[in-house]
Amino acid sequence: MFQSDTHLPQLLAPVHYSDPGLLEREVQKLMMPAWHCVGNIDDLSQGKECYRFELFGKMYEIDGARRSIRMAATPSQSRSDRLYFSGRVQVVGKLVFVSLSNAGQSLREFLGTHYDYIRDLFGGQWQRFLVAPQIVKANWKGLVENILESYHLEEVHKNTFRTFPSADVCFHDLHDSWSGYTERNESEHSHLRGGVATISRLLKVNPHPEYRHIIIYPNCVIARMGLFNWIQTILPITPVQSMNYWQFFFLRGEKKNPVAWATSELLKNWGRRFFMKALEEDNQVLEGVQAGLQSVSHPKGGLISAREERIFHFQRHAAEQTGVVPVTYATGRDSAMKWSGTC
Repeated sequence: MFQSDTHLPQLLAPVHYSDPGLLEREVQKLMMPAWHCVGNIDDLSQGKECYRFELFGKMYEIDGARRSIRMAATPSQSRSDRLYFSGRVQVVGKLVFVSLSNAGQSLREFLGTHYDYIRDLFGGQWQRFLVAPQIVKANWKGLVENILESYHLEEVHKNTFRTFPSADVCFHDLHDSWSGYTERNESEHSHLRGGVATISRLLKVNPHPEYRHIIIYPNCVIARMGLFNWIQTILPITPVQSMNYWQFFFLRGEKKNPVAWATSELLKNWGRRFFMKALEEDNQVLEGVQAGLQSVSHPKGGLISAREERIFHFQRHAAEQTGVVPVTYATGRDSAMKWSGTC
């Protein structure tokens, strides 16, 4: 179940979702030492010379042959003028990760106990069917917190995820560098109900009945749901603008015949509609949340429920890593925490 039996304090003040100085510290202390998933192995194959992506306001290229990173060329530069720098590129399963630093943790160390899990989860049986890079008008921490709580499901996702599960089937894992959520439903209420069983039989695949959701701090999110899984990379652009980079996969199996091919196409088409709708629903709310954080007045207290304890865990990690100092204040009968922006 949940690891807390009471409400937890909101650890970050509204100003910390729009403060340029704090964002600069977050990039240096949280983002630069981390590994970021920026693509799929197919992006580096099929004769492609390079794969271009943007991190923290600069444009980069991955050289497919050398598996190295270089700065993207400006119009005035020739190919020979571009110098390679000490970034790193590694592949796990079908996922391409980059680090902008030549020092620090290896990718295996960064992913920790999830390395083999991710390698298998995004391995040969899984095919990417949707890439969805989205710019959202909200602070990057708001994007993280949105996927760490489930209360918004019944209000925001009425036409997609619809309801949040009861507490007795929800399990949280809280660790120093990551947190996880597992939903263990009975078979008739799992993500394998309905037509999923028929599709699995036609494709000759065995999807896992549990819903599993993991965030590896600061910004690498992995989830598994029935016949689908996905990886989400959350990147800050400005204090009030972020990039959500989604990659969705489906369990295609190995069966090769017209029925399996048609089933796969139907599954991909349904998945594209479903997930794009869910992302649109979230984005509409996130912009409103950011506007509320930048309002001149805010409700007091800021306490969150035990169901949202992963938000508390994430905020504590971000505050500790960036040197944000806690200040206690009273709000009527409740006690909460306010965090200053000083080191």
